Amino acid sequence: MHGPTAAPDSVENMFSDVPPEHWAAGTIAWAVEHGVAKGYDDGTFRPNDTVTEAEFLAMLINAHRPPMPGKYQHWADPYYAFAEEMNWPVEGAHEIIKRSVEIPRVRVAEIVAAADGVNDRGDDAIRYLIRKGLAKGKKPGEASVESFAGDDLLTRAEAVAFIRNLKESGLKVLKARPN
Repeated sequence: MHGPTAAPDSVENMFSDVPPEHWAAGTIAWAVEHGVAKGYDDGTFRPNDTVTEAEFLAMLINAHRPPMPGKYQHWADPYYAFAEEMNWPVEGAHEIIKRSVEIPRVRVAEIVAAADGVNDRGDDAIRYLIRKGLAKGKKPGEASVESFAGDDLLTRAEAVAFIRNLKESGLKVLKARPN
């Protein structure tokens, strides 16, 4: 999330570590164009790097709302403030150290379910996303809790692909999670 690069002319010259044939090249270009994610100052996107809770939260919110201006002690403060206001299950709101912890896919499912106004946890959150068409498994053609691989850590390429799928599959407005 740090060190933004300029918007690319095309997928071919966007990032040195994302060749045009990369499975997520088009989605990465979409994410940059829509302000969901940025590259790094060294001209890379680092698609295989894992994502922290704070980074995923920023990407998710940036995909649905304009940037939140202001001065903050930590770059993720406005995202956590919004998540708390919406009653989403985030761990870094009160424990700043948890903002830098890599996020497993099951936690992503819980946050996304919450953003769709549902209070599901664990496998129930994964099932909800699959049932609503908001997520698929990691194995092509197999949408199940097992193929979702909830214990795996989310990569940057997976994060932007996941968020693009959310936008295109119906999560248009971020909602509050019921108690």
